[in-house]
Amino acid sequence: MLRLLTLGTLPALLAVGVASAGGTAVAFVALPGRGEVVAVDVGSGDVLRRIEVAKGPQETAAYHDTSRRRDFVLVTSPPAGTVTLVDAFSQRVARVWDDFGAPADVVVEGLRAYVTDNARGRLVVIDLRSRRVVASLPVGPRPRALAVGDLAIVAHDGRESLTLVDLRRRKIAGSLPVGGVVQSISKRPDTADVFVTYRGTGPSRASTGALGGWSSVEPSRGVQATSSRTSTRAIAPGSRTRQVAGYA
Repeated sequence: MLRLLTLGTLPALLAVGVASAGGTAVAFVALPGRGEVVAVDVGSGDVLRRIEVAKGPQETAAYHDTSRRRDFVLVTSPPAGTVTLVDAFSQRVARVWDDFGAPADVVVEGLRAYVTDNARGRLVVIDLRSRRVVASLPVGPRPRALAVGDLAIVAHDGRESLTLVDLRRRKIAGSLPVGGVVQSISKRPDTADVFVTYRGTGPSRASTGALGGWSSVEPSRGVQATSSRTSTRAIAPGSRTRQVAGYA
């Protein structure tokens, strides 16, 4: 997800998942106001198809299903209480899960999807091979943003800490204060680093955390909401050097 690394520069009305459709890179853009996901050819910018989904689509997550040998995109629709599965090749709805209160964020790790249910305070796990819900874990009130590795790390609306969930034991492993109300969270691929944006009493700040430690830095010029040249450098877990976020 790019939303953490850009610290809020992505427009709120768009959520984008990128998948392959017959060898073509296709972006699937959620349009909450229209109740649809638009498939866009990344190379040409052409709209390939408008896919009707449940009301208020918000977050997307693309993944490759090795058992079916094709790409899919998951879409959350909080107002409708649904998660929709879109086949990236046919660009049609393949499955809908409708037993959610208000699904907020969705992350795919391996062939499991993890969905925060903001209304019910739960982390829901979907096995993407069988396409069945295999777990629903209580994680505290109003969970929203999510990052998944060996642990699931959950951010909550209005809370200045993260909830750590042991996925193997299926229980809460602890919490981690971050110094401000969390806005967004994402795991850096192939590392134990987690990127978090949060709002405290001063300017917006960027932090990077891992199981081995926590560090943060306050940008000297603050966040520019329209900047397209935000850059980030991550430091390996355990290092004493702080992560640096730069703003153009």
